Amino acid sequence: MPEIHESIGFKAKDKTKNSRKNPVLDVFQGDEIYKRTGEWVNKEREIDKTNNRYYEIVKTLDGKILHHCDEKLTDHQGHGSAKIKSKK
Repeated sequence: MPEIHESIGFKAKDKTKNSRKNPVLDVFQGDEIYKRTGEWVNKEREIDKTNNRYYEIVKTLDGKILHHCDEKLTDHQGHGSAKIKSKK
């Protein structure tokens, strides 16, 4: 029988701040493939620009914490698309 995985996410935009491309709130919760291990994990992530907060926790499906980050969004630099690319 195949495994069933689910996730949900939403983005909130503020029309007064012209946040069409850049939402003021981005939330994700659910299962996804963890790039480091290639295994299914449960991830919770909240990017809240209004309150300057970045929160993320990644757990294995049996509950072991693989990654935890709770910091000011302005301190969360050098990750994802903001990462400095090395010349190879």
